[in-house]
Amino acid sequence: MFFLNLIFAILPLVGFNGTFATPVEQEEYCNERFEFCVTYPSGYFSEKVYSDNGDGVTMYAQEGVIEADIIGAYNVMDWSVEGILDNYFKTIKEKPMEVELVELYTDEAYGWAKMKYNYEIQLVQINLLNDSYITTILTVPASSPDLLDELSKSIQVTFPV
Repeated sequence: MFFLNLIFAILPLVGFNGTFATPVEQEEYCNERFEFCVTYPSGYFSEKVYSDNGDGVTMYAQEGVIEADIIGAYNVMDWSVEGILDNYFKTIKEKPMEVELVELYTDEAYGWAKMKYNYEIQLVQINLLNDSYITTILTVPASSPDLLDELSKSIQVTFPV
């Protein structure tokens, strides 16, 4: 067990470049306030913190090195997907660090941005609904872009009717 813990402790330092096998079993978190559900690999995230006001959940893996935030918000400013991502990017740029926008995609109801800063790479996805939007933020070490790609495929946000 000691060696297994040691491997997980060292993994973020050396990077993860192999493929992340998506487990067949999935767990699900559903948010009644914003009417969305998210499925994610069963047992992958060791800690889950639910917001007090019912906005969403933050999940951590590998002792906080990997983070997934899934958050709902009311769109009181009637922002577009591009406006929401632009506002998020401006907020990140205000922090004392260098931020690089790697990729960006937007359409009327969905968009995403991939950015690097400090020693992390982050994928921010926006799903625009009627009067609200769901933000999914996946953060991994910058040395692990393949892991970010695999996590983005294995964490799915849905909107049950």
